Amino acid sequence: MSEKLTPYLGSVLTNYENGCQMDLRLKLATDFLRARTIPLGTPPEEAARVALDLSTELLRLGEERGLLHPLPDNDEIDSGLRRHIRRNKRAEVFMNLITQKLLQDEAPPDLLRAMTLPPGTPPPGGNNA
Repeated sequence: MSEKLTPYLGSVLTNYENGCQMDLRLKLATDFLRARTIPLGTPPEEAARVALDLSTELLRLGEERGLLHPLPDNDEIDSGLRRHIRRNKRAEVFMNLITQKLLQDEAPPDLLRAMTLPPGTPPPGGNNA
């Protein structure tokens, strides 16, 4: 496979956590290996090669069928992507609000008091030793 495919470098923050820019093909290959799509007992080098070939082919076909779109080189995003980002962020905010509500409704009272205490204050009933 000598053709040049679009690089898909994933999340910038995740890349910094990993210490490198990891192409989506490598992430998919890792997921394939974790899901045991390659038979157990396959030599590691061969398993890695098969997983990478599979992920490369998957993305190549995705590009060919118009299912993948590279991000723009500049910082501009179109209105469709902007709406998509807004929907995702609204969903995140909603999930955070629901999580807080569930914590308030279901957490033991001592835990709730401890969560609202100023820093350095011992929790109620806590050991001060």
